[in-house]
Amino acid sequence: MEHTIGERAIRSKIFGIRFPHQSQMRMYSYFYNQVASLLLPHIPLKWKVEFGIHISLLAISIVAHYKYSPTSIRHIGRAVRDGLRGHVGPPPGAVRLITPPSVYPGSVIYPSPIALNP
Repeated sequence: MEHTIGERAIRSKIFGIRFPHQSQMRMYSYFYNQVASLLLPHIPLKWKVEFGIHISLLAISIVAHYKYSPTSIRHIGRAVRDGLRGHVGPPPGAVRLITPPSVYPGSVIYPSPIALNP
């Protein structure tokens, strides 16, 4: 079974690493989750150091790929900041959805979620 992440793979012209071409919001989520995982006490120090180097090279590669766009710098910067702070919740600009808290026999099931602006 074939599986791809993002629209296509991009090779960094600076470091030669490959990374998926994804939306800015998805990249925020990726960086946030990876930085937050570096703070977990059960993650071995060796892995934290190696992955910290990898995520730094990846951030530089992505910013260079997007020609140092303020948007890409802002998204990665916010993700790193939020990951270090342990901030939880949807990425900036995400649409929040209201869904029923749980489904029990006889409860009302809404035909579609209701979008709210955050």
